[in-house]
Amino acid sequence: LSGDGYVGQVDLGAIIIAADGDADGSHIRNLFYTFIWKISLEKICFNWYNFIVYRKKFYYRKMYIYWEVHMRRKIMLLTLFPLILMGVIIGVMSMSIIKSSMTDDIEAKLKAVAGSYVEAYSQNIGKYKLKDNGLCYKGSYCISETTTLVDGVKENSDVDVAFCYENTIVVTSITDDNGERITGQEVAPDIAEKVLAGEKVFASDVEILGEKYYGYYAPVYQGSTTEEVIGIVFAVAPASKEDASFNAISSLAITTSLDITSS
Repeated sequence: LSGDGYVGQVDLGAIIIAADGDADGSHIRNLFYTFIWKISLEKICFNWYNFIVYRKKFYYRKMYIYWEVHMRRKIMLLTLFPLILMGVIIGVMSMSIIKSSMTDDIEAKLKAVAGSYVEAYSQNIGKYKLKDNGLCYKGSYCISETTTLVDGVKENSDVDVAFCYENTIVVTSITDDNGERITGQEVAPDIAEKVLAGEKVFASDVEILGEKYYGYYAPVYQGSTTEEVIGIVFAVAPASKEDASFNAISSLAITTSLDITSS
């Protein structure tokens, strides 16, 4: 360096400051501090720039991941929603069809039991009549005191039956909590009015002793014609038992429909 007019140098690690002969020590010291500050500032600015760039890259990456997850969820929902909706619709339709079918089966069963039950009384010769002692007869056959028929029907069909003279029960297989037959009770007025007018009625909300029943009511005619209605015969089945079967089948149908649509 001396060959080019430089008379001295300051060596501080990797930093070398060279000055000509006219420079004094304070000038060299100020130059040194200025150089150090500039290098430090550039380093700080460079590091801060890298930090900002890193944060931006991290932010964009984070946004991309969020967008990707969000889109995947949206696509999944758009794909699954129609399938789930289809499964629900199929399940509801299946429930409606099953309910209608089961109700028809219950009606058919109760109708058959009621018809067979009243047909058994028609085998006896004579007219239906209610005597002064309150007992109902078919000819010489006492309907009121013969409970073996109604009990036999219940045992064989798991259906309760009753015979009414006009709208009052004279014999039945239905018993209360004390085991007493509910003879003497009357059929619901709205049902009795229709049946005594010659109609046949099926109801799914019959209430007997506080319990819901499915019931089928048919008129009882005097003689072989349909001109005179003297009473009512009905057959009932507990709604709780029938509805339990319906609920079990419906649950299976809904589960099956959802499995089919999701597979």
